[in-house]
Amino acid sequence: MKKSIKIIISTFLLFIITSSLFAQIKIEEDMKLIPNPAITKLTLAGDKMEPEDFVRAALIASGVPDSKIPGYLKRVDEIYNEYVLYRTTKNTQLNDAEAGILFLYDKDILVEYDENQTYMDKLLDTGLYNCVSSAVLYMYMMKRKGFKVIANETPTHVFCTVLDNGKEVDVETTNPFGYKPGQQIKVTSAAGKKYSPFLAPGAYDERKRISGRRLISTIYSNRIVFLTKEENINKEEILQLALDSTELQLNTREALQDLFFNAGNVMYYLCNEDKYLEAMYVTKAIQDKYAKYGRSQLMLNNTAYAFRKLAVSKPDDHDYYEKLMLNYGQYLSTEDYDEFYEIYVYNKVVDLYWAGSYLEAKELLQKGLDRLTYSKSLRDLELQLQEDENFKD
Repeated sequence: MKKSIKIIISTFLLFIITSSLFAQIKIEEDMKLIPNPAITKLTLAGDKMEPEDFVRAALIASGVPDSKIPGYLKRVDEIYNEYVLYRTTKNTQLNDAEAGILFLYDKDILVEYDENQTYMDKLLDTGLYNCVSSAVLYMYMMKRKGFKVIANETPTHVFCTVLDNGKEVDVETTNPFGYKPGQQIKVTSAAGKKYSPFLAPGAYDERKRISGRRLISTIYSNRIVFLTKEENINKEEILQLALDSTELQLNTREALQDLFFNAGNVMYYLCNEDKYLEAMYVTKAIQDKYAKYGRSQLMLNNTAYAFRKLAVSKPDDHDYYEKLMLNYGQYLSTEDYDEFYEIYVYNKVVDLYWAGSYLEAKELLQKGLDRLTYSKSLRDLELQLQEDENFKD
């Protein structure tokens, strides 16, 4: 294993899925980072999305093909209309927000909890759900009903908060009676089902409010985590999913951090396969597109590692080293660039000297000293060469 590279694996929930998204990205020298056009269309509305676009984005993030999305949108529309009718029955004398979560269980739309089930299409097909997929569906219904509803995340969980009659109320969507979690209640639903849940009041202490776009991006994140568990990691798909997630989140700071993290890990996988040049292609593509947002230390570390492996692969080929510096030097950190530049100048000056190109050697050495005034190796080389009459002023 390459010990110079550091990889960090996400500790968020792992959701097992089957990928249906065709990875458009190809890791090559002129690699293009092009987000899914369907996601790009949803970025025009700003952070606030209409209810249909909200659930559409979740379906896209789940990998549902374009041809099948209308059918699922029809299904969520039917669910909402069923909910409206449900509110008129005599056994649901609850407010709209509380009735909404009860309805999803009472009518077997949410059937069984599965911590690994984040797919929106699978939820709609089978009733299997987890905190993410159930929160998306509940938020869609409440948004459409006119509630202000937000998502919250903790280190291992997500849940909702609705503004109900001027008060913020938490809603645990993995429980039929998750309205105001932390209370012991006994309720009989319209279908005669009895529940007696208890949710710990302190379960949400480490909460952090996130946008609806950020909630949906969790689907992308968990798909990526699953891909990292496969024997043959699909690096192109990881990049594509990370890119689409960033696009969906409107290039927020958190989204870009996730993108840089995933790109850094892709570089790690490539280096671990001795594909150092491909790793440089990744850092080039990411930094060319997102340089204005800053740089990732993980990516910088892996860039330096890949550069070093490429450089030592042809130790006597100074033209190759020079091309590496020219094409990829700008993607190194300042410190790493100076280190590699010092090596390049030293070796190139020595070669020029022995080839009799004294003036060229002197000019390059001076250029190196102008940048690396602290370089002892270049200063020592200068002193050695000045002993030669051809090198003196």
